[in-house]
Amino acid sequence: MTEVHTCSYSCQRIECIRAQRDELVARLEALAAAQHPAAVAAIQFALTDPEGMTFLRLWNEGEFDTLRREWPDAPSEVYVGADPLATKHQEPKP
Repeated sequence: MTEVHTCSYSCQRIECIRAQRDELVARLEALAAAQHPAAVAAIQFALTDPEGMTFLRLWNEGEFDTLRREWPDAPSEVYVGADPLATKHQEPKP
């Protein structure tokens, strides 16, 4: 097996992309088991978006206003439970 170098998520080497994908799948499964629906929703959305890693980085940093502005199509589930201003009944608008 080829060694994967230590790099960032912006690395374009196929081995790193595969390792990153596998890491995200493992995180998704672990989060689903731990009942963190906002994190699961954020990862699921990020896996479908070309700029998914940027989305996840901003989500992890709590930049929810930026996320709402740059990804208006992101489901409200990515915010409920993660953003203190988001509730199950009313998702705040930017």
